[in-house]
Amino acid sequence: MRSLAASLLIGYSCAAGWTVCLDPGHGGSDPGASGDWYLEKNANLDVANEAAYYLGMVSDCEWVGMTRSGDYDVTLQARCDYANQNGFDRYMCIHENAFDGTVQGSETYCDLAGTGYDLATGVLDGILWAHSYSDRGVKDGTWLYVIAHTDMPAILGEGTFIDYDTSWDESYRYYTNWNDHEGRQGWAYAAGLCEHMGSTPPAYGSTGDVIVDNLSAGFTVNSPAEWSSGSYGNPWDGNYRWSMTTNQSDWARWTPNLPESGWYEVSVWYVEGTNRASDARFTVHHAGGDTEFTVDQTKDGEQWNVLGGFGFDAGSSAWVTLSETGVTPDKVVIADAVRFHMTSTGIEETVSAPMPGDTPGLLIAPNPASAFMVTLSLPNACIVSLDLYDLSGRRLETISRGFLPAGQSAIPWIPDRYPAAVYIIRASGEDWSTAGMAVLME
Repeated sequence: MRSLAASLLIGYSCAAGWTVCLDPGHGGSDPGASGDWYLEKNANLDVANEAAYYLGMVSDCEWVGMTRSGDYDVTLQARCDYANQNGFDRYMCIHENAFDGTVQGSETYCDLAGTGYDLATGVLDGILWAHSYSDRGVKDGTWLYVIAHTDMPAILGEGTFIDYDTSWDESYRYYTNWNDHEGRQGWAYAAGLCEHMGSTPPAYGSTGDVIVDNLSAGFTVNSPAEWSSGSYGNPWDGNYRWSMTTNQSDWARWTPNLPESGWYEVSVWYVEGTNRASDARFTVHHAGGDTEFTVDQTKDGEQWNVLGGFGFDAGSSAWVTLSETGVTPDKVVIADAVRFHMTSTGIEETVSAPMPGDTPGLLIAPNPASAFMVTLSLPNACIVSLDLYDLSGRRLETISRGFLPAGQSAIPWIPDRYPAAVYIIRASGEDWSTAGMAVLME
């Protein structure tokens, strides 16, 4: 997510040219449509932030305004007043759809007889590229409040049906930003607007996660007959492949198409089980050679498990392989998904983004110590990830991840497998992060 970068764009002037108002629908006490994993109000803001990020690269774009930059209430009239009073050249309202869980597709709304039709058409073309869902067309939107009460050409987009759960769970794709889900849709709004305004669209390219799933084009196995499909538990995007280690010769491979050369953190996702191999063998082929890892698939499943950080070249010269060779016979190995997360080799600057009413606080004590208590002070209940980094900026593990209530929560970290050194502990939520140092003693 680029929520912090996008919020910094509000009011930012690039060069003489055109302006646009982005309106993430719903917010605050109005959640919009609901999926099993994510609410529409959150998805709308994610997409708007991504669109603002891309528009910040466009020299012709003079100003990107946002009707909201967080999770709070904004009335329909207030949204229109903000757009009208600031005299934006264009207005784009961002929504996701819902029906009965069986319908999927993308559509845009506008005044079909006005200038907005060209904008709505361009944005829809981009969204269809982003998700490849059904084309539900450009429709009459003059009955919609925000289109009827804004002074400039306006559109409203319904990117996807967030409640769709027939062949996959769409809300889960938003929750995990599967395949840069929000980023692709955000780029679609930015590119469609640029084409409409006669400007060069920004190049698409996620500097975040590249995920190769067992359903992706970059996934291969030595023999399809040796790898069965399964859907037990919570696999990535609905299912996984599995194989018995009896013949000791089967393998699965994930080959990403990386957008640029750099340092990437590599993680694997699998569903644990008592019949799994405790010594599943993964090999990361990177710019510096091959590095092998042994992963215990009897535990720590249904989450991203970090193998390490490596340098990779752009394109598809790298891969990750799961091999049965040398693994305990007559066990099951799971081939599900591999994530390549672009990161820095150095420590990122610690940023604490504001949350409504206050900012999150983090206290690590005692410090220095051989065991630590991490105390988080949260103004609002939210999902928090607590991650451990070394001083090179490599993420070592996720200490904890889950829903925490408002107020103080204490999370222990007992580093029984790390040498004495200085470590970084970073706490992050949807649109904030804060970090501190832990000095581990022998």
